[in-house]
Amino acid sequence: MRNIAGRALLGFLMGIYVTGVWAAASAYEVMAEGDNATLVLHLKAPPDYKIRQTDKGRVLNFQHPLDLPDMSPAAKRLQRWLQSLWAGYDALLVKPQPGVQVRIERAGNDLMIHLEAGGEPPGTPKSRYPLERVEALLLLKSGKVLEARQRFADLVARHPGKVQPLLDLAGAEERLGRWRQALDAYEHALKIAPDSLEVAKARSRLRRVYGSRVKGGASYLSVGNDETRRMGRLEGRYLAGNGMVLALEYELRDAKVDVPIHRVDGRLSRFKGQRYSLALHLEQSLGRGEQRVSLFAGDKTVGLGWRYRLPGDDNQTEISLEWRKPWYESSEALAGYGARDRIALHHDRRLNKKVSLSAGASYNRYGLEDLSDAARSVRLQGGVRYYWSVEKPEISFGYNLDWEDMQDQAVRVDGAGQRFFPLPLEDREQHTIDAVWRNALNEHLVLGAQVGFEYDRRRDAQAPFGRLQLDYDPSEDFTATLNLETGLSSYRGGDDSFYRIGGDLTWRF
Repeated sequence: MRNIAGRALLGFLMGIYVTGVWAAASAYEVMAEGDNATLVLHLKAPPDYKIRQTDKGRVLNFQHPLDLPDMSPAAKRLQRWLQSLWAGYDALLVKPQPGVQVRIERAGNDLMIHLEAGGEPPGTPKSRYPLERVEALLLLKSGKVLEARQRFADLVARHPGKVQPLLDLAGAEERLGRWRQALDAYEHALKIAPDSLEVAKARSRLRRVYGSRVKGGASYLSVGNDETRRMGRLEGRYLAGNGMVLALEYELRDAKVDVPIHRVDGRLSRFKGQRYSLALHLEQSLGRGEQRVSLFAGDKTVGLGWRYRLPGDDNQTEISLEWRKPWYESSEALAGYGARDRIALHHDRRLNKKVSLSAGASYNRYGLEDLSDAARSVRLQGGVRYYWSVEKPEISFGYNLDWEDMQDQAVRVDGAGQRFFPLPLEDREQHTIDAVWRNALNEHLVLGAQVGFEYDRRRDAQAPFGRLQLDYDPSEDFTATLNLETGLSSYRGGDDSFYRIGGDLTWRF
């Protein structure tokens, strides 16, 4: 009699948790509402399992014994969503009904199996999801990326258990340059389908481009017979869990200039020494775009910066502000602790698969250690690029114009009473035509080449140039790059040639 009463009590408790009411002795629960249901397994330790897809359904193999009671009451309750539900010693079989989406989620010692019937019980009209997705894809193909992105977001909201709308949404976010939102979509999709190689690969690709990494490099630059520079560079980037990025850039230049340079005080001297520049960046989403706040530091200067990027349909607009950023492009700036203030606006647009345009304008103020306003300028830049082939090899042709009008240049008097410019910058009107070729030699090696011709009408300087770049990618975590470059040293005026050789090593984590 006592055994009969005990069995009756156990059956009563089983009936309670199968109907969704929690009981302390239960090892699982079933919760169902509308088209959705959830099976919750209350385990003795955090679930550690692997998933196998078979013709019988999805099999979860656990590292520890499940010790679950009879699952037949749960299988009966979930028959609208599941064809089969069976638990063994260390395995669980879940076979969904056709059209049912399965999402598996961990929460402490619990394993939650979410089931969605898609709102299509027998006898209901056919779902509009396939048609709505095709309509959104057509918008994306026609270049209406923002509108397509909103359609995909609506589909994700209405079908939270489906992976494909999330992948579509991530693709649209990438087209818009919103990599943080794209990464969030891939992370969400991976929770729904943790065994999906497609989702894992897409997430890994995005983190590889924008994720945490350390990059170190060195280069050697020779300008004519008068100037050499050895440069070392270190970059660090950390992607926090909330999509915020902390970045650091450090550059050390060891230079030797054999021609006399006019100092601010009028003295003539050659330069041999070191200069460094440091930048700390904080990047985060802001509205529909992305902002970056920067702190700059040099040998004798500290500055600030702010940049905002706004993506659109196949275009991107950027505005940036800089104050007292270290600037060592000219020999005089290198010797006199140069700095630059700038406000700039830049816009890129892809007209179609073959043609892209770029345009930019900036107002600049150049300074030295004891002369914060040595020169000012208005600078305009623009270009067009035609893509002959976007397949392998990639081939494109481009034209660029770089025009700068110098204004309000400071004038000083040297010891001999002669007037001179402590920062003798010149107007520029540089026209550049080039051809770029890039091809993957194998799965680890990519070779790129660029040849072109530069002509600066205002400085009467001209020269052909060429660049080679070899990328070696032995794994997802490491990339090595070798660069060789030669051409016109346009900032010095005349037609002095230069060559640069350098390399970088990147580690991603």
